[in-house]
Amino acid sequence: MLMAYCLEKDVPTFAVCRGEQVMSIVSGCTFIQDIPNYYKEQGKTYNDTHRMPADAPDRTYARHDVTINKDASKWLYKIVGSTELKNVSSWHHQAVGGVEGTNLTVVSTATIDGVEIIEAVERQDKTFCLGVQFHPENDCKFVLYTKTPEKALCDYETCLNFFEMLVEYAGLHLTFAQPMVWQIMQLFGIQNLTLFLGVTGAALLLFAYQGRALYEGNLTEDALAPLVEKYGLLV
Repeated sequence: MLMAYCLEKDVPTFAVCRGEQVMSIVSGCTFIQDIPNYYKEQGKTYNDTHRMPADAPDRTYARHDVTINKDASKWLYKIVGSTELKNVSSWHHQAVGGVEGTNLTVVSTATIDGVEIIEAVERQDKTFCLGVQFHPENDCKFVLYTKTPEKALCDYETCLNFFEMLVEYAGLHLTFAQPMVWQIMQLFGIQNLTLFLGVTGAALLLFAYQGRALYEGNLTEDALAPLVEKYGLLV
């Protein structure tokens, strides 16, 4: 599995939504298969705060706040600069259940209607390995790509910090330029190795966009355009 490979080879990793879930499952976590049912099991009422219902008019990302554990975090608190991140973009009905007995550290949660859901984990035994359940790329898209900054309800600069830290660590850790990387470059027509390693070497492998992992073939223009514009990636 690709995620297991990246963890074994210590590839700098930023895993989003399903990417965070896969990273956690590979690491041995327990898993919540369906958040609405999980709420019912807790005797609580679920108000679609993590994903809008399928029949919602103009369905888009749900929005909620997340809390960040400053003392537990190695990277997330540095990225956000606060113990709270407001109005994150959310689109999921599953979640990490627990990390006991794993190498994961829970660094962010959201407690809504009396139920706590894990929102970010770190593999602190790695060079850089952060997984978040929310979608910072969505708010970057509004500012960098669609030019509709009023739709970026989560702070854009903070959202961009996630990718800038990934680029920083990936640029310092180029030892993973294995034949697999060259194959991916050829597959997507990427010509600049430095930028590939800095931006896509980790991001494209483990990045999840709207519930589908990019490595499964969902290389959408919306997902890539902000990074292309910001860092001049040649695709």
